[in-house]
Amino acid sequence: MKLISWNVRGCNALEKHCLIKDGLEQMKPDLVCFQETKMSLEEAEMLLKGWRSWKGFFASVVGSSGGLGIIWNPILIKVEELINAHSWQLCKIHSFSINYDFFLINIYGPMKTNLQLETWKQVCVILNNLSQELVVLGGNFNAILDLTDKKGGNVGITASQVGFQNYIAKNGLREVKTNKGCFIWSN
Repeated sequence: MKLISWNVRGCNALEKHCLIKDGLEQMKPDLVCFQETKMSLEEAEMLLKGWRSWKGFFASVVGSSGGLGIIWNPILIKVEELINAHSWQLCKIHSFSINYDFFLINIYGPMKTNLQLETWKQVCVILNNLSQELVVLGGNFNAILDLTDKKGGNVGITASQVGFQNYIAKNGLREVKTNKGCFIWSN
């Protein structure tokens, strides 16, 4: 099964629609989690109409930032939307190819530390409730674990960084090394 987590940094423009569609055709994923779509629900519905073979659901933006979406190929997997919050989405996945069920959380962490901590608390509750299940948690946390992950700005340890380190440790999450990406977490 091929799952992609993609921070699209806005996908309102037709040029971005084409770029994403081309990426989907090249990578041929079963499921894609989008972060930072910057789209209203109406705009997301219009986007999906252009991709006739895909199904999906989206969380609307608040103001001009954020926005989440999960799209999938219904021939390959079945998705049941469970919760669609502002900063995270939860769904249950059934993969036809491996005949297996798991839960997926797509997250886009807010930039403000207090909102990050609240988002992580909410997701902790979900993880605790699903402690006997396989859960894949991915997306853009908008936080770092180590100062070596940071480019520019303040060089000191922040409350957000400490909170994120505690969140990762408390939930038994671990980094999954990839050959084409970074900051990927799994439980």
